[in-house]
Amino acid sequence: MVKKVVKRPAATSAPALDARDLWLAGLGAVSLTRKQGIRFYGTLLEEGRQFQGRAEAAMGDLQGQARAGVQRVRAQMNAVVAPLRERAEATLSTVRSEVESRLAPVLDRLGVKRKPATRARGGAKRVVRKGKAATKRAVRKARAA
Repeated sequence: MVKKVVKRPAATSAPALDARDLWLAGLGAVSLTRKQGIRFYGTLLEEGRQFQGRAEAAMGDLQGQARAGVQRVRAQMNAVVAPLRERAEATLSTVRSEVESRLAPVLDRLGVKRKPATRARGGAKRVVRKGKAATKRAVRKARAA
């Protein structure tokens, strides 16, 4: 048998790349990247705004919960401390009056003068005299000269 030789058409080779085509392909890639970057930036910006709104709402809720917790703890603390404070103040006034009443005769025998209490706290108000200090300085200067 005779073999038949079948001729196949020659494979088409890739078109030759010239510098202009490469330049245009690079320019197209830059343009496409720029458009996608702008679109991506807009998407990220919108996501950021949405996240900011959710974060602010969550922070507001947390602040409200924290304030409520602080008020609850403060109320519990006042409920415990108020009776203790009242008992301590009552005990203090009792002890103070007992000490004063028991020491009064001893102080009288020793000749110690007691100042009347003019205030509930802090004792008597101090009086500042300004006249004597200026007079003493003037006398010292006169003697030195």
